[in-house]
Amino acid sequence: MNILTDQEFTYRETPVSYDGLAKFESIKGNTVIWNQLCDYSRSTQTVNYVTYTNNGDGSCTINGTASATSLYQFTEANVIITNSHKYLFKGADGGSSNCRLDIRKSDSSIISGTINTGTDIMFVAEETVLAKIMARVGSGVTISNVIFKPQLFDLTAMFGAGNEPATTEEFASLFPLHYYEYDAGSLLNFTATSIKTTDGNGTTSTSVLPIADYFPTGMKSAGDVYDELTPFKAITRVGTRAYQNGDENDPSVITDGTNTNYVLLTPTETDGISLEYSFYKYGTEEILPGTYAPILANIVYYSLTEGAVPYRKFWMVNAKGDRWNMTEREEKSFLNNPQGLGYAKSLSTIRYGNRQNLTDVTDNFPQPSGEILFYDSANSSRYERYNEFVRFLSYYPITLYYQIPVSYYSHIQNIYTLDCVVGSLTKTESKTDGILRCSITFNALSFYKGETVEISGSGSTYTITNDGDFPVGFEITIEGSPVNPYVQLEQDNELYGEAKFIDSTAFDSVYVNSNDGEQNVILEQGGSVLPNPLSYQDLSISNGSIYVTFVKLARGESDLTIGMDSGSLTSVEIRFTPIYRSV
Repeated sequence: MNILTDQEFTYRETPVSYDGLAKFESIKGNTVIWNQLCDYSRSTQTVNYVTYTNNGDGSCTINGTASATSLYQFTEANVIITNSHKYLFKGADGGSSNCRLDIRKSDSSIISGTINTGTDIMFVAEETVLAKIMARVGSGVTISNVIFKPQLFDLTAMFGAGNEPATTEEFASLFPLHYYEYDAGSLLNFTATSIKTTDGNGTTSTSVLPIADYFPTGMKSAGDVYDELTPFKAITRVGTRAYQNGDENDPSVITDGTNTNYVLLTPTETDGISLEYSFYKYGTEEILPGTYAPILANIVYYSLTEGAVPYRKFWMVNAKGDRWNMTEREEKSFLNNPQGLGYAKSLSTIRYGNRQNLTDVTDNFPQPSGEILFYDSANSSRYERYNEFVRFLSYYPITLYYQIPVSYYSHIQNIYTLDCVVGSLTKTESKTDGILRCSITFNALSFYKGETVEISGSGSTYTITNDGDFPVGFEITIEGSPVNPYVQLEQDNELYGEAKFIDSTAFDSVYVNSNDGEQNVILEQGGSVLPNPLSYQDLSISNGSIYVTFVKLARGESDLTIGMDSGSLTSVEIRFTPIYRSV
């Protein structure tokens, strides 16, 4: 942790005017040392017919069709990965499982948790190693103008152990730019200027809270001690020492002739400060003067308003990728009185006198419905909005998104999706209340899907939890040089699924997708994709009581084991999406 000083501190507070539109707990100043570790200086290269062009701005444009697996090294093997440090790895926008970033040791084995297929990831290092940042394009894959900007942040070095951002979203709220240059040690300086609050309905306050009124030189910190702004007061912390001759003539300090408050300028590497708090009530005229010198860093943490959802939210995304919000006021369309969010079953029974026995139970697909309200002061605008909605629905299937309420004191975002088409949309007449009311029914093509779970590593055993209501298919990619590789699933020490592929020659990679409607196997050997991959299945393992090849994850906790007759394993990727009857 990077501490500005280990001197005693005082704390001055002054009342804060507050418009009350939305809640926030506090806004804090904080100091970090910048640690973006990817120094991309490698030249443009073509590897197995894939060209990696260094654009000179930290980005790389990738083009070509890989004649075999293509690997490109962004950095020398001199990036220090420190044991137990938390890292953020980003920059693979537009990537996929066939065109991705990863981080490898000097022996080219992949570091656990570092396979980046397009979404920013965080991982905790399991050992201290020298590493290199790589791009990988799978054999036979064609890439056109994909641009990667690899960046690796040592969050523990930046924020201190235990103080790292918990999620990629939290990091992005602090550092919103798409790209940050290589810098492995500079002190970072951020200064907040004002705050606008937003209420639960998305209404932004017309007034702003000018930070400069309370912190003329910006918000400061000293490790765990920081300037703070709450809904009730502004707190400025400064170092305190005994009066020195001439302090009364120094505009950068405040003195009463006995004690002097001064700016905290000298960084140290001290952890854990013992604080003596003294409380002083100051009027406006006694706020710290603007003659104080700038401090090292000022980062604003918005701890409450961002991400808080006090009501249900619905939106749709069509087959073109366009979004239609149904709970945002400014969109002037609102899903009213949503129904059908529970679940239903179809039962088959046989009656025996005064009772009946179940013979079959089938879960019915959801069929949400409701009333879309189109509203505007102008009657013609309501009908125009309706017509825009009809055109939006013409690109189907539709993905319906449903976010359950989240309190202001939680950062959990429970978002579920439903693949569907709009089965009916009833158009009525616009009423004198300024609303055009239209009934809508969604016909589901799936059950509700939760957040996709992604697991990566280089080991042979994994514990996987499917908290959904059904067994689900999953995707698994195994890379290395396995001979006769297999995947086994067990629950309570009982085998319930296995996939095995046999050949006397080692495979380069094995990919199995057991999701309903997507079942597929891809085998690579000698740098090429093998034709007729199902012919390599080992069906002798079937005993009539287990899944074979296209295995599914049972509900609850399962143990997944990867084995082989000989060879080696370098990386594993597992991906699945739990599904639910109702949310």
